[in-house]
Amino acid sequence: MQALVMAAILASGVATPGSAAPQTAAPESAAPESAAPESAAPDSAYGSVMSPYFAELGRQCPDRRLDKLSPADLRDVLDAFKAGLPPDPRSRMDRAETAACADSLAGASCPNVADIRVAGQLGLIRSLASRVCGAFRSCRSQSDCK
Repeated sequence: MQALVMAAILASGVATPGSAAPQTAAPESAAPESAAPESAAPDSAYGSVMSPYFAELGRQCPDRRLDKLSPADLRDVLDAFKAGLPPDPRSRMDRAETAACADSLAGASCPNVADIRVAGQLGLIRSLASRVCGAFRSCRSQSDCK
């Protein structure tokens, strides 16, 4: 399903030529590769968006396994994060969601990836990861988070 979500996002034109490249943490602050789920390998379309986010989670709140958040839990944090942004970045995220996910059946996963893609383009991955780390103590397994 991740491949379908990413295909929809890429096909939507959200990442147009001339868009800023996703921001990544400096190599010295990157988390070990094991911090990102295997499906988020940087050589996949999904991974190119999600790897910097997962690496930043690993750097800011290691051993908490917050990459295991359910799409709905991540959506709640993303909505709160967006609400605190100035109008321009918030609008850009809204447009990315609409463009990428209008015909998607992926539930919360599609807008989550669209928002994280824009957060990367705007250099907001660190502040987003900080928000996620502040919202949850840890995950025991996939979608079992407190």
